Amino acid sequence: MFGKYLNVLQLIDYLGGSIDGRKKFQKLVYLIQHRGGPFKEVFQYHLYGPFSEQLANELEEMKGFRLVTETPERTYSGHKYTYSITEEGKNLLQSVPNSNLEPFKDLIRDLGQRDARNLELMATTLFLSESARSVNESNIVKNVKDLKSEQKYDDAEIGKSLEYLYNHGFLQKPESEKSLIVI
Repeated sequence: MFGKYLNVLQLIDYLGGSIDGRKKFQKLVYLIQHRGGPFKEVFQYHLYGPFSEQLANELEEMKGFRLVTETPERTYSGHKYTYSITEEGKNLLQSVPNSNLEPFKDLIRDLGQRDARNLELMATTLFLSESARSVNESNIVKNVKDLKSEQKYDDAEIGKSLEYLYNHGFLQKPESEKSLIVI
């Protein structure tokens, strides 16, 4: 019955037992899924990049089953929500000896150290890259800037995001195109 929650619980566990922010949570699952992780949630483009209503509903269900807690914190721009594994969630994880996320443990921890803004940029860049017929860095940079104008991402930030996506197997770098990446 609770099997569909195991990957989400394992993700939180790999990050020390909690994740700060709904946006960060969504982007982590999206990125790990696109790297081949065992998440089955469907993502659509939303205000802050790829978003899964299914994942949001699963988090609500997990709260109802007391597998995770959601702690709101008032911030200057509204609220931030921290998701933490409960004892019931830890017990469920311990009842399943092997994790489908084990091969992604290092990547999860690396991505988990990044802030929500950076993850939003990476997820949006990946989403736009996959939506395009071909990966063209200059078009991706332009599209990210147009789509995310309120975030004011600069060429260097977008370049670093693309470089990370290339270096970690999310995207294949085009052979024929010279990089616009500024580091």
